[in-house]
Amino acid sequence: MNIVQIVTHQRDGLKRLLSQYKGRPNIEGILKTYLRQIQAIEDVLFTFFDILDPETAVGAQLDLIGNLIDEDRLGQSDDFYRIRIQTRIFILRNNGTIPVVIKVYKAMMQAQQIEYYPEYPAAFRMDAILPGTPLLSLAEISGIILNVIPAGVGILLVIETTLPPFAFDGFPDSEGFGDSGDPDPGGYFVEAILVA
Repeated sequence: MNIVQIVTHQRDGLKRLLSQYKGRPNIEGILKTYLRQIQAIEDVLFTFFDILDPETAVGAQLDLIGNLIDEDRLGQSDDFYRIRIQTRIFILRNNGTIPVVIKVYKAMMQAQQIEYYPEYPAAFRMDAILPGTPLLSLAEISGIILNVIPAGVGILLVIETTLPPFAFDGFPDSEGFGDSGDPDPGGYFVEAILVA
């Protein structure tokens, strides 16, 4: 839900004045006084919204947001801490539905794309396609997802990367093992986590 700031309270309020009160300087003066105060309050509130937006907050602002939702920084960088905060917010607002689970997974993985596959009767699989390797550990990922999905629902998480995949010789756009002559680790494996 996007909150839109109204910057025309005074003009809008005067337009809504009943016709029998329009053109009366005393009534319009009192109304303008109240509407100026309302506009000032809204302007200050929107300043707080900007300060408390995890997308744009940095440093101490992120620490403040983290304290509000009980998520400690633990010496993490702003980018990593921002992911933790956004994930925590999704968890706190969680209702266990698939769209929310997908949002949580996408936020914590910083994924370009999430693919969802139901596995009947009570399980599902989600594939995350990442531009690099995940910032969170596999244990953290599975712990967070367990807090989001309903009890008794099984889940398989698959983490794919757009980095060159591991393959043996002969497959185009892939890399094999790294070696002493090449400090690069080679291709990346797809990771799968069976959470529940």
